[in-house]
Amino acid sequence: MFGLLTTAVSAACSFISSCASTIGGAIATAATTLAPYISKALEVVSTIVDIAKALGIIGNETDPKELGYQATHSDKSPEDFQSYKDYMKHIQSIEVDKEKLENANDAEKLAYLSIGSAVALKGIAENKGVESIDPHIMVSVSKFGGSLESQNLALDKHLEVFKSSSDTDRLAGYIDGNLESAKDKIFISDRLNDIYKKLNPEMSEKEIYQKVVNMEGSN
Repeated sequence: MFGLLTTAVSAACSFISSCASTIGGAIATAATTLAPYISKALEVVSTIVDIAKALGIIGNETDPKELGYQATHSDKSPEDFQSYKDYMKHIQSIEVDKEKLENANDAEKLAYLSIGSAVALKGIAENKGVESIDPHIMVSVSKFGGSLESQNLALDKHLEVFKSSSDTDRLAGYIDGNLESAKDKIFISDRLNDIYKKLNPEMSEKEIYQKVVNMEGSN
């Protein structure tokens, strides 16, 4: 999965877009955002899935790739249900053709994995009492590392700090290394610095500074 060619990532995003009417626009958008990050490293998937499992959103045995497959083979979209919980229950009852999934090409597997992660992320958002969680927040949280409890706290802190689309756009730019404005870089680094301080009071200023600097352009 690591280091997929740009063409494969593009094909995965096209596959996701073709499923938008089935999985819903919000999940399709989140999955498309996640796909390029997942193609390089699986940490963001682990972070989303582990938090979703801890919050009881998905079962401990849930495979995100299979969850994505189930979502794309549903006869109903999230909008057809009164609650997202009911939607989750519905898609997880769909049988997975494991042979078909195993024989899928890399682009399709990336698409399923991205969709499954986006489905779980939507469930996390509902649990946290917010309409949605920008996928870039989860990419950032995944880079904090630490225990599951620590990552869940990091997510809560991110949701407190990065509230607007402008904030998350700047966070994305910082992680991707294409944030040109010095003012924007300071805005993001200061907030990441504050999160690190609250989560790791035992860390020195120098250690925290290095962690935050290393996050810039880390994708």
